[in-house]
Amino acid sequence: MALDEEIYKLRLDKLKQIEALGQQAYPTKYDFTRTVPQILAEYSSKTSEQLEAAKTNVRVAGRIMAIRLMGKAGFAHLQQDGQRLQIYVKKDAVGEQGFELYKLLDLGDHIGASGYLFRTRTGELSIHVEQITFLSKDLLPLPEKWHGLTDVELRYRQRYVDLVMNPEVREVFLKRGKLVQSMRKFLDEHGFVEVETPMMQPSRVALWRSRLSRITTRSTWIFTCALLRSFI
Repeated sequence: MALDEEIYKLRLDKLKQIEALGQQAYPTKYDFTRTVPQILAEYSSKTSEQLEAAKTNVRVAGRIMAIRLMGKAGFAHLQQDGQRLQIYVKKDAVGEQGFELYKLLDLGDHIGASGYLFRTRTGELSIHVEQITFLSKDLLPLPEKWHGLTDVELRYRQRYVDLVMNPEVREVFLKRGKLVQSMRKFLDEHGFVEVETPMMQPSRVALWRSRLSRITTRSTWIFTCALLRSFI
């Protein structure tokens, strides 16, 4: 049996155990109060004393990117929008069922965590979890931590994994998306019309398309729009 297939079966079994604890296998909604980036932006400058005095309660959702169990407590890092926040899970705080759920979690799983903000002994901003909500199980393992997703072809074929594991790649796509949106908005405001120009489909006008390839590639999209406008 292949390793991935074995891991898939083990995690599928864990999913059944999670359902037995009363959690939905595929919940459709989770109400959060703040995102991970919002918490980091607003509370990273707060001292331990300030956080303890305010005892700010938050509800946040994210993907588990690191997890460790230490007896009756454990830590995990939740990732959302490319940023990570630590959570602290203690059996006395989340209860017997909550801690059993925590022990069934794997890297890549999505969870919701509700609790209050504090700083650990090392000074890291964290959530002291009082309730865990299961959101989804990652049935296949993420790439290994230190080497990550290095195969170029695999990165292109599984771009979704590339975006999860490589924050710098995610930043490139975010910037690209904003650039395309800006270009589209500018051209739309100036009366240009956007149309689809399929390039990889066989047709009788393949020769004509090849001659006009300079204006049908993505890199010269603006010229395509300008040409279309001149004929409309």
